Amino acid sequence: MEVFAVSLRDIEKALESKKHIDPAVKLPKEYHKFLDVFSRQEADMLPVHRSYNYKIPLEDGKQPTFRALYGMSQDELKVLRKYLDDHLSKGFIRASSSPAAAPVLFVRKPGGGLRFCVDYQGLNTITVKNRYPLPLIKETLDRLCNAVVYTKLDIIAAFNRLRIAKGEEWKTAFRTRYRLYEYLVMPFGLANAPSSFQHYINDTLRDYLDVFCTAYIDDILIYSNSQEEHAVHVKKVLERLQTASLQVDISKCEFNVTEAFSKVVAPLIALVQKDVPFQWTEDCQKAFDLLKKRFTTAPILAHFDPTKEIIVEIDASDWVSAGILSQYSIDNILRPVAFFSKKHSAQEVNYEIYYKELLAIICAFEEW
Repeated sequence: MEVFAVSLRDIEKALESKKHIDPAVKLPKEYHKFLDVFSRQEADMLPVHRSYNYKIPLEDGKQPTFRALYGMSQDELKVLRKYLDDHLSKGFIRASSSPAAAPVLFVRKPGGGLRFCVDYQGLNTITVKNRYPLPLIKETLDRLCNAVVYTKLDIIAAFNRLRIAKGEEWKTAFRTRYRLYEYLVMPFGLANAPSSFQHYINDTLRDYLDVFCTAYIDDILIYSNSQEEHAVHVKKVLERLQTASLQVDISKCEFNVTEAFSKVVAPLIALVQKDVPFQWTEDCQKAFDLLKKRFTTAPILAHFDPTKEIIVEIDASDWVSAGILSQYSIDNILRPVAFFSKKHSAQEVNYEIYYKELLAIICAFEEW
């Protein structure tokens, strides 16, 4: 478990009111019939019981224990009270008299602030594991090889959209300084929560998965080969989310994303036109810096297409082996799919150059 000192800024950020974006402002007009899918008010409502209710099967003869409290500062207790008041008002938690209970703590969020966590290590150890598979990132990327436009959706508090099965709530009980509480919705931190929600989102979008969308727990990516069909695809996904009572965080969504290199390089193209004086402006410098960044980061890579021929190029110097995996695009342009490089060990530095090049081939096959 990571131990860290809570800063005043983390406390302030955790206590401050969240600024919510009006979905009608950011959401493209063609999707306005689905405004309720982007509603924070809907996401804060207690979901109904479904066949996907979260169950916590325990190993034979095992029971969750009643664990000791973790200490908290006065400032942390303020954040705790805010969390409890918020979730009690939503109906997501309730007072409990469970014979078991887990302690609570705060974890720093990547962008600052604090995330409330229940330490379910004891419960998770004796839980029978749900082996429902999560998607492989590599397989997901393989589906995107021909797409030209994308939309990314992020489900609000995804785990909280599933209910705890009736009679199972006591197992989720957690201790605070104030009293014992238990969850009515699936919380973050339970061993089978990711698999359970993946099952739900997969069934929700099953007809469209690997056709024009993919889902990794609470993140949904919709991809299309044209702008025209993309709008149709996005509407179909939003319709399914609407039926499944899943809401989306408009602040984390990106709609109709395409690569626009022509706009990036426009100032540089204008610079080399015939009869145009060469004048390096601030716009030219910005374009050059952005282009340099684009060419040295992942967006320049094509998506791997398992149906196409693979070309592997390798090279070796005295100190490094490197390789490029490429494929021809639809317009017959050879585009890189992946790069690798490896610094030679003290022993490999002494190899003859032809052995170093053979080593590069071996490394390339091991990499890909």
